[in-house]
Amino acid sequence: MDACFGFVILVLKNSTPSLIKSYLSYCEKEKEAELQRQNPELWAQREMLKLQKERLAAEKQLAEERARQEERRQNAGAVAGLGRFMGWW
Repeated sequence: MDACFGFVILVLKNSTPSLIKSYLSYCEKEKEAELQRQNPELWAQREMLKLQKERLAAEKQLAEERARQEERRQNAGAVAGLGRFMGWW
């Protein structure tokens, strides 16, 4: 009896956080579906705002990557210029 009870406690302890997370996700989806049914204009505005935020985040990430590439290119050019100056190439 004690081993079974301990096993049940262990399972509950380890599965409770994921169950709570799943339940909250379900509630959020239900709330979103209810908003879509009751006020489609507001829901559409929220979706557009989410899409704009995602687009801005993607543009920011792309700009950072381009800046890193440009910095690498300039650094490589400086090294090559130094090599030419020193007569290595």
